[in-house]
Amino acid sequence: MTICPDTHYQSLVDPVEKIKLEMAACLRWADRLGLSEGICNHFSVEVPNSPGQFLLNPQGLHWSEIKVSDIITVAIDGTLISGKHEAEPTAFFIHSGIHRNVSSATVVLHTHMPNATTFFHMPNAMPTLRKYNSTYTYSAADTVSDMAQTPMTHS
Repeated sequence: MTICPDTHYQSLVDPVEKIKLEMAACLRWADRLGLSEGICNHFSVEVPNSPGQFLLNPQGLHWSEIKVSDIITVAIDGTLISGKHEAEPTAFFIHSGIHRNVSSATVVLHTHMPNATTFFHMPNAMPTLRKYNSTYTYSAADTVSDMAQTPMTHS
């Protein structure tokens, strides 16, 4: 099952182009659901059969305006493989760290939903990354760069 109309989606041969279309549709739909706050939210998807590469929505575009042609391909080392835009540095560090350290994380969704953002700013709150029933946490003192370069601790 796909969220994209069969007419255009079925005509695509390249699996990466199909993923880009689904990703753009997901970003726009997530915006409609109120899950975007500004432009510092990102989705990423590993590129099939290309270890160390992932698709990412680029810096500076709001989810409501993302098109397939805006999705960029980035390597784990930070190299822009394809796309007309740049990767936002924080997005790159968060997503590359997760894709590098969590082999089962083929899709990573990073949002700043109002309730989660409020919770994070409460005293003694810890940033938390969740994957189904597993929780990976970092202390509030850790930086995004630290998160990207060290394996996650399972709690």
